[in-house]
Amino acid sequence: GNPFFAEELLASGDGGERAGLSASLRELLGARLGAVSDGARRLLGVLAAVGRPADDDLLLAIDPAPASQLRANLRELIDGALLVATPEDERYAFRHALVQEAAYEELLPGERRALHRAIAVHLEATATADPPEEPPGVRPGRSGLSGAGRPVGSVYAVAPISDVAVVAGIVAPRAS
Repeated sequence: GNPFFAEELLASGDGGERAGLSASLRELLGARLGAVSDGARRLLGVLAAVGRPADDDLLLAIDPAPASQLRANLRELIDGALLVATPEDERYAFRHALVQEAAYEELLPGERRALHRAIAVHLEATATADPPEEPPGVRPGRSGLSGAGRPVGSVYAVAPISDVAVVAGIVAPRAS
């Protein structure tokens, strides 16, 4: 229930520093994630790597499932209360940040790198020549995200890839 959840949230923190999910909270969330199909679980990993609400175009570009299966996976995740659809901007987001964190933690380091690389490549391919106003902390430059000795290109050099997505207009900025 909520008291357990609140205790686990408090236990997962370390004096204001982010320590990740506690073992029991990770186990609880892992059980929810484990109850979905493999395709839906893979899609959760894609969305977790994106880090912000994402639209169909981005998901279709990153997730290897065909469009019909992607829609079925989205429906499964929405019906299972893991994701929500935002009709005003036609994007999909995690219902709760802890589910996103658990999905991201389940990814292997190589899976994370591959997803971030695919996201960066897609963002560069779809970026406009005249990007919108840059958020604080984002500077034009070489992203260097390819990891294979060749730069992805001049998207934006930032710490979180999700900020690149906002600048490129691929995902909506997080509500403050």
